Amino acid sequence: SGLDLRDAAFGALAAAFPNAGFMGVPLLVALLGDAAAGPVIGAIVVDLVVTSTLCLALAQADPRQRGITNGDRSLLRGALASLRGALTNPLPWAIASGAAFAATPFTLAAPLAQIVRMLGDSATPVALFTIGAVLFRAGRHVHTRTPVAHYLPVALIKLLLHPALVFCTGLAARALGAPVSGFGLMALTLTAALPSASNAALLAERFGADNGRITRIIMASTVLAFASFSACAWLFGIGRTG
Repeated sequence: SGLDLRDAAFGALAAAFPNAGFMGVPLLVALLGDAAAGPVIGAIVVDLVVTSTLCLALAQADPRQRGITNGDRSLLRGALASLRGALTNPLPWAIASGAAFAATPFTLAAPLAQIVRMLGDSATPVALFTIGAVLFRAGRHVHTRTPVAHYLPVALIKLLLHPALVFCTGLAARALGAPVSGFGLMALTLTAALPSASNAALLAERFGADNGRITRIIMASTVLAFASFSACAWLFGIGRTG
C-alpha cells in the first residue's frame, strides 16, 4: 500500500490497541458490572507491555527512524527501549497500585472514595474530549489528504476482525482445557471491540510516523464503534428484552 515499516507498525498498534483505559473500564463495568473490571484491566496491561512494545520496536527498526534516533539500533535493542518506555508509562503502575491496594483490608474514607469514584466515572467523557483534541492537533500539522484505503480498512480490522480473533482464541483455549469462563470471554471480546486508543496518535507523532493516518483510524473506529460495539454487545445478549 506504499506504507513504510514505521507507518505500518503504528497502523498495527491502532488496529490492536483498544481504548480500554479511558472508555473500556467504565463502559464495560456499566454494562456487565464490577466483575468485568478484572478481565478488562488485564487486557490493558497486556496491550501496554506486549502489544505496544512490539509495535514500537518495529517502528524503531525502520531505517529512517534509526537515522532520527542517532544510531544503528537492532530490533532487540529497539524492543528493549520500547519495553523501557512501556514500564515508564504511569498507567500500568497505577493499575498495579490499585490492585495492590484492593488486595489489602484497607478502605478509603467515604469522602475520598466518592471523589475517586467520580474521577472514574468521568473517564469516558474525558476520553472523547481527548480524541477530539488529538484529532484537532493532528489536523493542524497535516498538509496532505490521507486516502480512505489507508485508514478505513484498519478501522474495520480493529472493530470486526480483532474481536472475532479474540473470541475464537478464547474458544480454542477453552477447548484445550484452559479455565476460560463465558463471562471472561465476553468481557475480553467486548474489550477488543472498542475503538482504537487515542494514545496511538500521540506515539505516532513522537516517532515521526504519519500521524494524520493514525488519527483518521481513531476517528473512523470511534464513529463506527457506535454501531459495531452495540451489535457485538447485542450478540452476547446484552440489552435484549425477553
